[in-house]
Amino acid sequence: MGTRARFSSQVSADGRFTELEVQRSLSDVTLAKTHAIGRNRRVGAVLCYLSLMKSRDLVPKGSKARVVGAEVQNFESADGFEAAHYLPGQLKISVPGKGDVEPWNLVKNAATASEIASLFSAVQNLPANFNKADSYLEMHAKPGLKLVFAEVSGIILRETSLPAGKTNVQSVRGAYQRWIQQSMLSYRAAINRKIDIAELDELPPATAPAVGRDGAIEPHELNLSLPDLLERAVRKGKSGQSTSTVWDYSEQVRILGHYLAASQDCVLSDMMVRDIESTFRP
Repeated sequence: MGTRARFSSQVSADGRFTELEVQRSLSDVTLAKTHAIGRNRRVGAVLCYLSLMKSRDLVPKGSKARVVGAEVQNFESADGFEAAHYLPGQLKISVPGKGDVEPWNLVKNAATASEIASLFSAVQNLPANFNKADSYLEMHAKPGLKLVFAEVSGIILRETSLPAGKTNVQSVRGAYQRWIQQSMLSYRAAINRKIDIAELDELPPATAPAVGRDGAIEPHELNLSLPDLLERAVRKGKSGQSTSTVWDYSEQVRILGHYLAASQDCVLSDMMVRDIESTFRP
């Protein structure tokens, strides 16, 4: 992973303080849930900003959305941790005749631009397997989160019925719901793809992980006839032996399961929509 740019020193300082200097003791379950919920909230915020930008004629007609790898981040992690982006990639708005433009470069107000950019630079200090799970979701799962993010952003960019200077709440809610539905499909697909079950011809069905004792997610309960599922969630070497990735893959399956569970009840709050609209300046 190459070094990425920082959008501003203040945004980076705020993110570094929140994630690196404030000492926390959180379980992996809590970390996974906060990461998934944080991702969903930021997608919702991006959709709100895009709607307001459209209503102020800041997005040229015919513009399209695409998502590439992350380009800005608040800080870099160390000591076995990685700075995992909340959003699945950098949104680019392809403007006819001008090429790709970052969303914050379509607004003139510095405070608004900083708020939008901070959504994309925000990262969480997490163990490496979280970033590995995220990378798989973004690039290899079907549907991949990059494509889903581009799709729901495109819904807003194509909107034609726009209340002047206001958020098109119905359109934003529809796009956000589409994000939740498709991202959950991505989590399920990634769970199944990450599980390579020895001596079986078929993978377990794409279902949500079961909730075990004390509310813990246990992916091996995806199929109760396979109690040793996690122990066999391995990638085979060329000679057929299990490789050292067995623990990593088991951890990533658990993380994906927590992402899935955390997203099931996520909604776009009226307060977020109102707050973004009240502070938006073009």
